[in-house]
Amino acid sequence: MTRPTRSVWHAMACPGGWLPWELMQTPENTTPAEAHMVARSCRRVCPADLFAARPDDGSQPVWPEAMADPYELPPYAD
Repeated sequence: MTRPTRSVWHAMACPGGWLPWELMQTPENTTPAEAHMVARSCRRVCPADLFAARPDDGSQPVWPEAMADPYELPPYAD
């Protein structure tokens, strides 16, 4: 049985809204917490942009509301 991969999404502000794209897919053996750690690391480098890890089901998150990263909230937050 294969585990679902997760995608890290990146969105940046542009005139008229947000420009989203899939930044990367994580390997099959990546845990959800590890995928969120990648998103958190990206957020530290580009704090004005939005980053989130989501199941790789082929659909885009709804912008920007679905970019909230639950691993940034207690009890998972640093």
